[in-house]
Amino acid sequence: MKSFSIKNIFKKTQDMRLPTNAAQIAPARDWMRILCASFILVVLLILLSMYILHEIQNDDIFKNTKKGASGVATINQKSLDEVSTYFEAKKQKTEALIANPVKIEDPSL
Repeated sequence: MKSFSIKNIFKKTQDMRLPTNAAQIAPARDWMRILCASFILVVLLILLSMYILHEIQNDDIFKNTKKGASGVATINQKSLDEVSTYFEAKKQKTEALIANPVKIEDPSL
């Protein structure tokens, strides 16, 4: 059994080569592939995190970069009046129900 060393991680050894029989299990080769893939994934995640942190610190992450976006929204007055009247009617119905609650008799009596 070989000892684990940082120097030996990237060194190609005899037991990490493809076996002569394709169905043969090579645990050292498989573990080395898992280790390398995990290392690459961790490095990529660290770089992505650093990029997002840089964007957040510079306030560049949520900026609108489209040209011609004036930022002024127009309001349709007719639609606004319809919504206002709907909520006023709803408020009146609610106040009427609070003032005169519906009497429900208990069926168990």
